[in-house]
Amino acid sequence: MATASRNFDFTTSDLEGTTERGFSALISTLLDPGSPSLEMTEASSGTNQVEGRFGGAADTWETLFGIPAGSTVTSVQFTAWTTARWGSTGITALTFSGYIRNALDDVDVCAGAGGSGFSSNIIGDVAGSFTAPKGPGTDRAVDASYRSSNTLVGIEVDIATVGTGTFDAGIKNVNVTITYTAATHNTWKQWTDAFDANTTETSCTLVADSPDIYAKAVATISSGSDTADRATGDVTNSTKLPTSEKGHYRGHIILPASYAPTASHILVAAYNSTPTAIFELYLDSKKNVNVFSGVNILHSAGINNPTSWNLRDGIRYAFDVEYIKNNYLKVWLDRRLIINVSCSGATLSAIATLFCVGIHHYDGAGGDPGFTFTHQFAQFSEDVGTLLSDPVPPAIEPDMKNFPKALLR
Repeated sequence: MATASRNFDFTTSDLEGTTERGFSALISTLLDPGSPSLEMTEASSGTNQVEGRFGGAADTWETLFGIPAGSTVTSVQFTAWTTARWGSTGITALTFSGYIRNALDDVDVCAGAGGSGFSSNIIGDVAGSFTAPKGPGTDRAVDASYRSSNTLVGIEVDIATVGTGTFDAGIKNVNVTITYTAATHNTWKQWTDAFDANTTETSCTLVADSPDIYAKAVATISSGSDTADRATGDVTNSTKLPTSEKGHYRGHIILPASYAPTASHILVAAYNSTPTAIFELYLDSKKNVNVFSGVNILHSAGINNPTSWNLRDGIRYAFDVEYIKNNYLKVWLDRRLIINVSCSGATLSAIATLFCVGIHHYDGAGGDPGFTFTHQFAQFSEDVGTLLSDPVPPAIEPDMKNFPKALLR
């Protein structure tokens, strides 16, 4: 469980975006310059009725309280509120109340648990100034139909009277705490999870350490032949792979001490059930970084994006690849964004059922000599929007060729 709190400050000029939602003929509201607040005044109130109702715009749990997308909201608690009674005549009760309402059907999101909000009769408060903050209210469970983080919600503040007369009252602020359960995202990590299988063609090897903080996977292919050019560690466990059409790979790749490829070779890839490539991170014959995605998987036209980022033999590089179907495909090299492709119009599945690291699909000639790549700190997750972290700070050999020249002076 986690919590998020927000203080609705009604001393601001926009009254936190609240607007009148009824009873305009009976009540007026204003931001009092002398004592800023959501002030409600009435010169001729009716008997035993709600006199004013002020609601915020239709937001979601995410936009109103900063709840992470995909989370489940479980409860609401109004923890504090500050009010003032500037004056009243004739009435015997003057009650502020507040709650979180669903913006579509206009009901309290905790109606099934007795209501989300607070109720505070201020008729006995000393007139003329704000009181000390009141509260807390009761922590109430959110009804099941309103628990999704993208549910449209808004805050509401009402004032009601008992008796007939006049009043002038204000509410300065309301503090609300939301309890939620964050979404769990599948993640595979080389240092905690073994590969589900190895795919090795003729005379190729994949030597993978048991899961450990420094575990490595050493992939060696024997030639450029189509039957001798794959050595990969494969992840197929659905509980470790993304369940949505987005994902993020991060890992370190150490190039061979010396090699001269004649064609492209894939180092990291994710595939859907077809299998068609969601992404393939590969080097071309000049050891430049490239990324490929099949037609209609992330983007309607497919993606094959070459770069001029040239890698050097024997150097360790940190890569990130992140994608969201019909949104983007991005690649970072040593935390520098080098590829950023906008995506749209894709119609096929981008849910990964296979993730593999090693060497795959070397398009060289059968007589080409093989080579070896080492993978470390590999991880694949559906967490997107922020770069993943390595389990420990590695000793990264600097690539002086690609290092910013300004920093070398």
